[in-house]
Amino acid sequence: MNEDLFTLISTVVGGTFLANVVANRKNVLDDKQKIIDQLQEERAHFSDELKVRDVKIDELYILIRDIEQRNLEILKEKHTVEWERDKLLEENGLLKTTILNLERRVSHLEKEEKEWKNS
Repeated sequence: MNEDLFTLISTVVGGTFLANVVANRKNVLDDKQKIIDQLQEERAHFSDELKVRDVKIDELYILIRDIEQRNLEILKEKHTVEWERDKLLEENGLLKTTILNLERRVSHLEKEEKEWKNS
């Protein structure tokens, strides 16, 4: 009977131990699966965030290219305006010289007219 009782106690203790080992193993596997699920969710979240960031970066590059294009157009227009300004300044200088020459000629003619009338 002691032997039967010992066998019964051993079976109960061994079964309990085995049940705990199996339960712990199941808990460990469940924990691993939860961790895997969490990591997959985080990866999907970061992937979505990266897509949004990439779209924003693309939009910024488009804006930068537009700004660079506008700057080139403005620079071309600036050069054209500066060329026209220089041309007008040159023409203005020539006109001033012509006016001065005409004023001198008029003065000279007026002097000649006075001298002719006086004589």
